[in-house]
Amino acid sequence: MTRIFASWRKLLETIALCKVLLRRKTFAFSENITLDVLEEIWLAKEAAIKLCQEEFKKNLKKTRQQYYRLDVRIDDRGVVPSGGRLDKSSLSDDVKRPIIVPGQHLLVRLMAEHYHQKFRDQGYRVVIANLRQEGILIAGGKKLLKSVAACCMFCRLRRRKLLQQRMGALPSFRVQPRFAPFTSVAMDFFSDLKVKLSRNTSIDGSVLIITCATTRCVHLELCLAQDISSFLRAWRRFITCRGIHPLLVFLDCGGAFCWGGGANQRMDRRVGSKFNQKDPYQRWHEIRVEIQRSNSVSHEWSCRVLNKLG
Repeated sequence: MTRIFASWRKLLETIALCKVLLRRKTFAFSENITLDVLEEIWLAKEAAIKLCQEEFKKNLKKTRQQYYRLDVRIDDRGVVPSGGRLDKSSLSDDVKRPIIVPGQHLLVRLMAEHYHQKFRDQGYRVVIANLRQEGILIAGGKKLLKSVAACCMFCRLRRRKLLQQRMGALPSFRVQPRFAPFTSVAMDFFSDLKVKLSRNTSIDGSVLIITCATTRCVHLELCLAQDISSFLRAWRRFITCRGIHPLLVFLDCGGAFCWGGGANQRMDRRVGSKFNQKDPYQRWHEIRVEIQRSNSVSHEWSCRVLNKLG
């Protein structure tokens, strides 16, 4: 029968039409015929459910043993409803005693596919809850509805496993197991902070964040402004606290990091001379990093790398 009828709705319409024709004992229709379509569909649904419950009625004792928790019995309509503890409630009879249908029956699978599409391909919990509201309880409904969802193309596309982006190889400065933390670092400023100087005075402050490229450790330094002097003071505090001069520094070439002409060059020479007093092999090197953006236009960013030679 499932090969003939592709959907539960077509099955009910065909059963309702056959019942009407058998009741009238003629295949001729006239314009004066009035039919209650909803009632006829409900009677057809009840007939289909009775057809699904034939196996329950043949061996009622085995059915009661299999579903002993549901208090199975045959009512006046000839269907097999389930029992429960809601007999004294004010709910409808369909909700208090839902009809049991076997999940292995082919017609029940048609019904499960219909309700799966009706409730917009939602999970089996939603379908089971709405079926209970309509007075239907599918034995093994969880397994059946999962099987229906597995055969649904829309559900398979929606729940498919997404592809994973293949990760590229790490650069050499990111893999340095024998070096101390903060040997290779990257740094930047983040602002929008309020720094309280006195009881009634507060200014906008910034924080210099320095992260280790190997161990991912983070060091934070408070700066009152984003200029070269504040950056150099924060950089000295970082070196004093960590006790190490980084060999490689990556930055975004902001205004506080770039040395220009005039006073900035004098600042560069003064700081460089102080570094060279401690270690003559430390010096600043100017490099250019080429970055390829999404619009296929390459931009050159200049940054400074503190490189330790020898």
